Amino acid sequence: MENIKLLIVFCEGPHDAEFLALILKKVIGLTDYSKKRFKEYPANLSAYFKNKFNQIFRTNGFDEQNKQTFFQGSPIPVLLKKDDTTYVLIYSVGGDSKWDKAQDIMRDFLDLAASVTAQDDTEQSVKSNFALFFDADDAGIEQRENTVKEKLQTVFINERDILQTLRHNTIIAINNTIVGLYIFSEQGKNTGKLENIVLPIMIEDEQDKPNQEIFKNTSKFIHENYSEERQKANRKINEAGKFDNDKSVIGIIGQLQISGAANTTIIPKTDYLSKEKLESNSKSREI
Repeated sequence: MENIKLLIVFCEGPHDAEFLALILKKVIGLTDYSKKRFKEYPANLSAYFKNKFNQIFRTNGFDEQNKQTFFQGSPIPVLLKKDDTTYVLIYSVGGDSKWDKAQDIMRDFLDLAASVTAQDDTEQSVKSNFALFFDADDAGIEQRENTVKEKLQTVFINERDILQTLRHNTIIAINNTIVGLYIFSEQGKNTGKLENIVLPIMIEDEQDKPNQEIFKNTSKFIHENYSEERQKANRKINEAGKFDNDKSVIGIIGQLQISGAANTTIIPKTDYLSKEKLESNSKSREI
């Protein structure tokens, strides 16, 4: 019997997903499998995603007018491959306040793990484990831990005692399933977010690459040109248009290398996040 091992990763946004994928690719050596065809996936995984796309198709239909909406609803995560039997799937599900999406996906993969499918006379089983990554934000690590544990009780019913042992940067075993939790925070602090990890790595100088001066000038540019009045006016037009200084720094710096790119493109492609720096950074090694 072929045993397929899946690590299902949940994080808040696409920036988080790209950074986690970057560590897994550059440091551990996994390969990107996201653009492969379904037929190249393990049989159970292929059937699962085909079914998800069929559900979207039946609900929304598909033509040129709603093509963009169709693909925005794509159930395909960032998919990485370690070897022929080991895969990592990284889902951006929003914050813990949007737990329903993560909850449904976890249940799907627990059901998938419980099944055994025959494909061309070859039996294939799936084992699913889970890792959750969230920002500490101003609430702090402990508060985020408590929130996540409470949410997990909607999936692992009657496992409250075991879930209470889950902490930041730890893993626990619930029956035959491993669950891990990591809370992004600023170095030496109880609060923070992903960018508090990404930016210090990017800023660090390398040989023949004086990064600190570039970032200092970028921060100065933002400070001298940011307008709270214009930001307030923009919010009236675009409610999602809130200002984030760290995201802005990453975006501006990225334009020096990849013009017109969003942060989701900058993070995996910039040389500010080199393999050497990711391997040496304490936070990166923790993750």
